[in-house]
Amino acid sequence: MYWQLQVLIISTLCFNWILSQNVPSVEKTPFELDEYLNGTFRGNGWNGTWISDDIFLAKDVKSNVYKVIVSELRTELFLSADVFKNFSGSSYTLNSDWRYTLIRYNQKSVFRHSTTAQFTIYDIENK
Repeated sequence: MYWQLQVLIISTLCFNWILSQNVPSVEKTPFELDEYLNGTFRGNGWNGTWISDDIFLAKDVKSNVYKVIVSELRTELFLSADVFKNFSGSSYTLNSDWRYTLIRYNQKSVFRHSTTAQFTIYDIENK
């Protein structure tokens, strides 16, 4: 059980390190304890999805989806943000062989746990 947690932590650190290599340096300002306590300073959380033992997908701030191969410490662009630009509030689900993705968009709440949405299938190989 501990090794799974260690792999998760190491892969998250590797992913953050790889993405930070392309970010220009920014003047950093320290935060105050009050900012944390009143909720103005908080983390964004984890947006990754494991798709195999050593590969996960994660979106960056521009909505590009990257495939992170932990065993090789390598990332590659999996889905460009251009794929999602025509679909407001979209989310995606991959099929088992990673060739197609189901994009859900225009999701609306109907009543309590009921929602409606539109879907489209995107061919990743043939774009």
